Amino acid sequence: MRKSLVMVLGFSIVLTGCEKAVENKSISELTSEEADGICKRPDVITQIENSFREGSVEFLNRNPLNYSPFIDRYNSVEQLSDNRRASRIDVSYKYSADDFSKGFGTTDKLKVSNARLTGTGKDDLSCSAKIEFTSDKIYGISFSDDFTYNIKRENDKFVTDIKLSLEGLTRSKSEPTVSQKEWRDKYEEKLNADDDVLRNIPDSEYKVISQNDIYYIYFAQAPRKFSDDELMGFFSSKWNNTTDVFAKEDIKKEELPKIKEKIEQYKNLKNILSYSTFNLSQQLADKNALKTESGEKSIEISTSWFSTRDSYDMTKKGYSYEAPSCNMNGGLTIERRGIRFTTDDSLRGCVVGVPDDKAREVSAKLAAIGRQGGNAGFFVKSYLHISKVDGSDNTIHTTVIKDEVNVYDPETNELILDAVVR
Repeated sequence: MRKSLVMVLGFSIVLTGCEKAVENKSISELTSEEADGICKRPDVITQIENSFREGSVEFLNRNPLNYSPFIDRYNSVEQLSDNRRASRIDVSYKYSADDFSKGFGTTDKLKVSNARLTGTGKDDLSCSAKIEFTSDKIYGISFSDDFTYNIKRENDKFVTDIKLSLEGLTRSKSEPTVSQKEWRDKYEEKLNADDDVLRNIPDSEYKVISQNDIYYIYFAQAPRKFSDDELMGFFSSKWNNTTDVFAKEDIKKEELPKIKEKIEQYKNLKNILSYSTFNLSQQLADKNALKTESGEKSIEISTSWFSTRDSYDMTKKGYSYEAPSCNMNGGLTIERRGIRFTTDDSLRGCVVGVPDDKAREVSAKLAAIGRQGGNAGFFVKSYLHISKVDGSDNTIHTTVIKDEVNVYDPETNELILDAVVR
């Protein structure tokens, strides 16, 4: 009896020792519990996370995520009318692959959850899970999606070939996290500091430029390199009108050094003056017109003015300004010879203020002009800062820093108001 019992126990021990580990089983040998556990395995989840990281870096290198961290402030037309810059609603942030890579796993958080088995094949498992992503630098937005993935066994490892990236996830508004709020506050502090630097540029650093100057600014400050033939083709009519290759080379030797020398003079020019007129007499227009040091006429930006049929606003202490980037107006675009000059951003506000001690007098004079069915005359000098020169679309982008607004009586040419709109 004892001998039989010993033999049975020994046989049981042998059977137990022969039980296969999950890593040694083929897919078809797995129990449903084991298969479900493989969908959740840390090494499989790590593969999913690595796929998302690699795919997102590739996507963001091609298409940085451009979004507005301040869009939640967009709550009234009044806010747009007075100063779009003050609310920051137009300011965007370009979330890049570098942002993602530096923050992944810390400020950029990825969560894979609810992993579970959905089907078993002969050689693979079908699983599903939920993926969620947030970043401190993407304010009030979260990304998530449900996804499926297959798992195969290779040697003693379980692998998935899932391809994931930020591009494929659903974007949703979410309650901003504490970290996102802190990041946005710091970002706004930097923007405000940058604006303060622009506001404090001395008037003496602004220069009147002509249409021809725009061309030299573009070639001096565009990030891409231009060949000698490109420069000759743009600036030399003599070179363009010559077909003899030897003569063209002689012209190039003579003119190219001068062209390059002049281009170099515009390399660091960032602050420029322009002007516009509205309903202004020819006498005042000629008197006030800006000219370069060589006597060339300054470029003109789109017309800026306000209506004398509108009453003085007691709350705003002035008049609503009709100008680029105000009252839903876009900026100016000048395009000649394939090169664009734009005022697509504005630091200055959209109210032409009147000092309290002059408000009653100015209001009475402008109201009288309005009653006669006309409007005042305007001469506006604009201070612009070159924010970017884009070689891909041949555009010089500028920001309006401030406007000096002179308002005249159209009949007498009397100066009614001299104001600075900041």
